[in-house]
Amino acid sequence: MIAALTEVLGESPDHEDRENLLERIFQNASEMNAMLEQFLDYSRLESGKVALEITPLPLRNAVLRCIELAPGKRQTSVEVPDDLNVLADSRGFDRILVNLLANAAKFSPEDSPIRVTARAENGVATVAVEDDGIGIPHEDQERVFERFHQLAASGTRGTGLGLSIARRYAEWLGGEVWVESTPGQGSKFFFTLPWAGELEGSAQ
Repeated sequence: MIAALTEVLGESPDHEDRENLLERIFQNASEMNAMLEQFLDYSRLESGKVALEITPLPLRNAVLRCIELAPGKRQTSVEVPDDLNVLADSRGFDRILVNLLANAAKFSPEDSPIRVTARAENGVATVAVEDDGIGIPHEDQERVFERFHQLAASGTRGTGLGLSIARRYAEWLGGEVWVESTPGQGSKFFFTLPWAGELEGSAQ
């Protein structure tokens, strides 16, 4: 696709057309880079070559960082307490949430918002990523976490690894990932991590 667009770009004399082609080339290159990152991530996880540094992580800051890192910039609302800490590896956390955000953007309309919420109780912090997309049939809700599995009706490109990677990282960090969904009404993905309590100096 990139090669074909580049060839058309070289033959187009129209300035506006060239700008549009450049934007499409950039988008395709970004998608290819994201796919390569997923294959590298999967390879590291399969080989056990993942070095984790578990530290207290301010959850709201981590969520905001992941929204900036996620492909396909989308309007995203955040309801995460300012004083909430989780025990996690920063890079591993990014891999979980960025993949869930990318999945939400891929399977929902461009003009619909994504919502990220979090709560903590009984020593566990639970983060949720909710969209208003196509939803997932009940029989596929566990299979979406299998490697290379993609919904037949999605019509989107991808590696089929994002959700598998998210689950593997969550398990390595002592948590879990699951989904609740209704076809035609969107999906809500959850993941848990050990809660590290409130930030030092916050109100009790």
